[in-house]
Amino acid sequence: MDDPGPAYAISIRGLKQEFGIDRTRLRDTLLAVLEAERAPAGELAVALIGDRTMRRINRDYRQIDKTTDVLSFSYVDEPHSGGVLGEIFVSPAVARAQAEEAGCPLGEEVARLALHGLLHVLGYE
Repeated sequence: MDDPGPAYAISIRGLKQEFGIDRTRLRDTLLAVLEAERAPAGELAVALIGDRTMRRINRDYRQIDKTTDVLSFSYVDEPHSGGVLGEIFVSPAVARAQAEEAGCPLGEEVARLALHGLLHVLGYE
């Protein structure tokens, strides 16, 4: 019998219909990276948040008093993480501006930012 590998739980919050993002596709993409990187089993939380909240988090944790496109927090090496691998926060407003500049759909830009955050969660700089 094949080993099913580690179990992952991926939550995606704040996803609105108007963003035109396929939740299943985003989850499957993140899952594929977790599996390819052989990440330990655990939970990954992705949240699309407003600029006010993003600015506050950026100020509180990075001492940068402005919004940004994506922030991630890794708990992979934290002994008391309770199985949480990390959190990824994406600003749809910043993603929208970047998507327009790049000439790509918003959903593609949000997925790119979420993947960027996931790589940081997994230890990549």
